[in-house]
Amino acid sequence: MNFTRSITRAACAAAILLAATPGARAQFSFTNIADSTSPTFSSFNGRPSINATGTVGFSGGLDAGDSGIFTGNGTTTTTIALASGSPFSSFGGNAAINSVGRVGFQANLDAGGSGLFTGNGISTTTIALVDPTFLNFQTLSSINTAGMVAFRATLSGGNGLFLGDGTTTTQVIRTGDALFGSTVSLLDVGETGLNDAGQLAFKYTLANGVSGVAVAAAVPEPGSALLLLGGAALLGLRRRR
Repeated sequence: MNFTRSITRAACAAAILLAATPGARAQFSFTNIADSTSPTFSSFNGRPSINATGTVGFSGGLDAGDSGIFTGNGTTTTTIALASGSPFSSFGGNAAINSVGRVGFQANLDAGGSGLFTGNGISTTTIALVDPTFLNFQTLSSINTAGMVAFRATLSGGNGLFLGDGTTTTQVIRTGDALFGSTVSLLDVGETGLNDAGQLAFKYTLANGVSGVAVAAAVPEPGSALLLLGGAALLGLRRRR
């Protein structure tokens, strides 16, 4: 009996150890999206991104000497933007793709300067350009389904986090702003920091030495809030009747 128990315990311990072993392999299938052996691409830049449909956004150099932003799913490759095509001269950073295949990217311009853009192979939208307000773009964070882009920009005297859709650019927070009982001294945001609800997750460091992670969500305008409350009250009256 004791011998049987010892074997059982040893088997259980081995099973637990095997399950907990780092790097335990599972079965995966692999799809080649693009590679340098093809007659098209010579190199790949930055980090790719993928959406829920399996379409990948990426930046690549071409055998013909050009470079661009592309999407691909292993069967079809779509050109989003090319350096040989106006108004772009080169591309930097990563390509962030949203759920409907629109890609956010950073590019230098033929006329000088640089900016943040989105495109889907049919249309291109300018999100923000280097100007007296935005001295440089440090991060193209992410792009949500609506085409809203989150980014971090260098400003005079600091940096800030912004949201833009090509029509409106909104400052979320910048260094020197009040936050959680102190003031912001450092901000950072990741490539998937923006969700479809418009909430922005970011990392912060405060002047008092505290650091952490926070989520910014837009506060409804007073008129919107009243409209929402009015709609809820009207719904309540209808239910009572």
